[in-house]
Amino acid sequence: MRILVLLFSSFLQLCYALDAIKKGERLGVSQTIVSSGGHFELGFFSPGQSKNLYVGIWYKKISVYKRTVVWVTNREYPISMSFNSSCYLSINKDGNLVISDGRGMSYSISSVSTRSSTSATLLDSGNFVLRDTISNEVLWQSFDHPADTFLPGMKFGTDKRNNRTWSLTSWNSLEDPSPGGFSTVLDTSSSEFLIMKGSQKFWTSGRWNGVIFSQVPNLRLNDIYNVSFVSNENVTYLTYDLHNTSMISRSVMDTTGKLKKYLWLDGTKEWALFWDLPRPCQVYALCGAFSTCADMQIPNCRCLQGFEPYSLRDWMQQDWSAGCVRKSSLQCGGKDLFVLVNNVKFPVNFESLSALDSEQCKQACSRNCSCNAYAYKGNCHLWMGDLLGIEQLERGDYIFLRVAASELQLINSGKADNHLSSKLN
Repeated sequence: MRILVLLFSSFLQLCYALDAIKKGERLGVSQTIVSSGGHFELGFFSPGQSKNLYVGIWYKKISVYKRTVVWVTNREYPISMSFNSSCYLSINKDGNLVISDGRGMSYSISSVSTRSSTSATLLDSGNFVLRDTISNEVLWQSFDHPADTFLPGMKFGTDKRNNRTWSLTSWNSLEDPSPGGFSTVLDTSSSEFLIMKGSQKFWTSGRWNGVIFSQVPNLRLNDIYNVSFVSNENVTYLTYDLHNTSMISRSVMDTTGKLKKYLWLDGTKEWALFWDLPRPCQVYALCGAFSTCADMQIPNCRCLQGFEPYSLRDWMQQDWSAGCVRKSSLQCGGKDLFVLVNNVKFPVNFESLSALDSEQCKQACSRNCSCNAYAYKGNCHLWMGDLLGIEQLERGDYIFLRVAASELQLINSGKADNHLSSKLN
């Protein structure tokens, strides 16, 4: 009897604990493959109460009740659970990875030229790799097709040689892994990465200065991660690994537009949030035009002096995206005045003029009816059009804001704030 048990156990390991799929083999819904070191598992899963099936990769050591999926392949092609008994993952006659949905329909994961023999192996890094078994050439890998999760060893950026982009896209919801509203993009021209909300800029990391991105100062303030940024004529990408390879870490583009970095704590069997970004006031144009943003302030957004919410109703519901508008029209022609706005982060998109002193800078703005603010810091900075992205700080820069002379009288008398308060109440 003991021998039979051992033989049966060995048979189960061969069927369910192998780390690869070979040509001609099928991986059914009730089967999985596991990386050689037991770190990751690949198979069919259904998130939460979803009625759909997906092929994904998750951490093997984390309980199925807290299953953490790091990659999904058929995000846009879910399989109905009503066909779960007959769908499978396999390598077809051309050597490509294919999902068959049980109704005669198939979804190709890889797209490589016909090969006589291939196999797909799940590595301990979480990478699922399709190789030519004769040459050992990597034909396709899941790390080149990220979902919402950035793992150690992955790349985020652009491969110019192969016209390939490595980026993250949020799930649509916790039970729907289809591409959601937020994604990451690397701007190769400025060496900064962006979070996009649809086609609109949501957040920027700031430029890479050789050590960190300017908006992510804590990127290297630890001894856990080793971060590298590579940029040359062929590739531009960010990657990272762990100093302690026994630790488990992941970065996720979540459904709310936040990029979150987690560490797994063996003691508590929980994910610990290491950091997340952006802060509220780092969100691009969160407060709209002609307003300031403060993270520790409730609400986060306030109109600049001489301005009021474009939509009071939206403003009271904490939708500040429409921003603020002037209470009084400008007169231009030298009749407008300037009020100091202190301890702020500069608005975005300024124009610089050189060889001017402070008074000449003021006059340059005053003469241009499109100029809404100026600042002098060695060079003259002028802001044309809407002022966006002003963050209120404990210590920061200053700008001189253009206001109508009539509005400045209200500001000086203290009636301007009362005027706005009466509208909000």
